[in-house]
Amino acid sequence: MNFIYTPWGNRAVGTLLIIIFSGALGALSWHSTTPSLPQNLYTYTCNVHNAAAGSTLKIRNVMSNFSIQFADQLCQSDKIHKSGIAKVEISWPSSEQLTAQLLINQEYNFVFSRHHYLKGLSDEVDSFYQPILSVSGFRIVWWHKGKEPVMTQEFFANKTIGVTNNTNSHFSYLTPLRSLANANITLQPSQLKYFPTPGSLQQGFINGDVDLIMWDKQLLTNLSPTPDIKINHSKKVWRIKGLDWYASQKSLDNKELICEFIEMFSVYEPLFATKNNLKLQSTYEC
Repeated sequence: MNFIYTPWGNRAVGTLLIIIFSGALGALSWHSTTPSLPQNLYTYTCNVHNAAAGSTLKIRNVMSNFSIQFADQLCQSDKIHKSGIAKVEISWPSSEQLTAQLLINQEYNFVFSRHHYLKGLSDEVDSFYQPILSVSGFRIVWWHKGKEPVMTQEFFANKTIGVTNNTNSHFSYLTPLRSLANANITLQPSQLKYFPTPGSLQQGFINGDVDLIMWDKQLLTNLSPTPDIKINHSKKVWRIKGLDWYASQKSLDNKELICEFIEMFSVYEPLFATKNNLKLQSTYEC
C-alpha cells in the first residue's frame, strides 16, 4: 500500500544514510513468540519468549500491512529480549485518536507520522519525539472497475468515489479530493462514500460498494478480478509526501533498541520490492 508521509529531522548523530533494502537481516538469535490475536481491529500484541517480566514496547503505525509480522519479528529479536521488553504492542488506529497528551506522556516508543501533524497536536513535540527513519516516494493513481479513469467531469459523473473519514490523510482523503478540485471536477455529496480506514476503503472497492478509489499501482496484487471484470488505473500519477518514524525521547537513550527497530523494519522488504520508487532515509547513526 502506498502511503503517506514526510522527511525532516534533527538527530545530531552523523550523516544521512540512504538505505535500499537488500534483504539481509544480519546475524540475530531468535526466540519463539507467543502471539495473541488482534485485540481489536487495529491492535496486535506478541509476548517475547521467556520474558516473564518487563516493559511493553508500544508502536503506533499508520497501516495494517505487515504490522503483525513486524511485531512478531521484534518479539523474536534477541536484542529486544535483552532490553528487558516482555511484550510488543503495535497498533494502526485512525490519526484522530492520537492526542497531544499521548505525545507529551510519550505513550508510544515509536510513532509513524508527519512532522506537521505532530506539531499541530503539540508545539513542543520536538522535545518528546525525534525522527529516526523516513519513508518517501509514495505514488497513487485513480482505480476504476471498468474504463481507464480520465480526469473529466463527464467521466466522474454519477460515479461513487470512496475516501476515508480521516480528513488528515493525504493518501485516502486529501489527495483524491484535491486531484478532483484541480481538474475542476465537481461531485455531488451523494457521490462520496466514507470508510473508517484505508483497509476498509480497499475492501469497499473490492466489494463493489464504490466505483473509484485512489491507491498505488500494486492494488491488483490484493484483488482477484474475474476475467469479465476489467480494473484500470489512470495514466496520471500523484505523489504523496512521505512519513517519518519517530522515537520517544526516553527510547533514544537505548541505542541498541533504536538500531534494532530500524533493522527489523526490513520485514517491509516485500512491500518495498514492489514499489521501487520508495526509499528509506535513516537520520540515526547505528
